[in-house]
Amino acid sequence: MGQGVLVRFFALVIWGLFCFQHSALAQSSDGGQSAKVPSGAVLVMDLQAALNQSETGSRLFMEQRASLAALNDEFNVLQTELIAEEQALRDARTTTDPEEFKILAEAFDLKSTKARKLYTDRREALLRTFQQEMDQLALVFSNVAGQIMEERGASVVLLKNQTVVSSISVDITVDVLRRVDAQARQKDQQ
Repeated sequence: MGQGVLVRFFALVIWGLFCFQHSALAQSSDGGQSAKVPSGAVLVMDLQAALNQSETGSRLFMEQRASLAALNDEFNVLQTELIAEEQALRDARTTTDPEEFKILAEAFDLKSTKARKLYTDRREALLRTFQQEMDQLALVFSNVAGQIMEERGASVVLLKNQTVVSSISVDITVDVLRRVDAQARQKDQQ
């Protein structure tokens, strides 16, 4: 990212904060009858760390690894069988009628292609399901981050990896993670 882009970005952030603060001052001039006005504080959250370190995220990662390992083990057994079948087919080539061998070779090719496609499809389905579950968990984290933002009177939660520098005092990752884990445990007990 070029220096000019960063300067424009920071100028935009400062302008936005100035406008927000000006708007907050204007809204609070109604004699204190308006709802609580956010202070304009900015919070950060490390979503990836929260996903990786949460009980639910850890469980999803372990389940994904186990499912992929089981699929790979299953495919390795099939692959070993296909290699043996291919070798037997090669060995039979010299003693088999060329037309009959061509039919056997095409059938083997179809069988092995189908096995590879089945493996690829099942692997992609597992990865797709995992991504959907992680997306749902990220949504839960986002909702909890929003609740904490409101509770603390902040106006925005940024992803920590998209900030240049931030104070640890504005990092709500651990708070969000604890709350989501507590909610998950409570849900599991019901």
